[in-house]
Amino acid sequence: MSIIRNRDLFARFFDSPLYSVATGERSHPVDVVERPTEYELRFAAAGANKEIDVNVENNTLNIEVCRETDTNDDDTVIMKGIQDFCFKRSISLANANVKTDEISSTYKNGILTITVPKADEALPKKIAVAVE
Repeated sequence: MSIIRNRDLFARFFDSPLYSVATGERSHPVDVVERPTEYELRFAAAGANKEIDVNVENNTLNIEVCRETDTNDDDTVIMKGIQDFCFKRSISLANANVKTDEISSTYKNGILTITVPKADEALPKKIAVAVE
């Protein structure tokens, strides 16, 4: 397993900095894994299973995740150790050479996983060698 420590490589590829497009603030941490046929993005989002929105619009992958704890009006919170959060992330796919119509996402054990398949022209191609 190799870890790319230079985030600029991924940022340049997707033509999007690792900062929120909407606010200009540092975005929620994400793991990005490249495989021969796809990219996988993994976000830590414990407790957010009902408040997740992933969509592609105008060649932009949009991710919005919120986790807010419910409290009744009659409740008195004595200590709040579990933090609520919301984050939005937009990644331009305009120059990414991916199949936007085949992007999929899953949420399991507090991790939101988004799979972005590479376009056929971006996949490695084996070239036959003619032996004479």
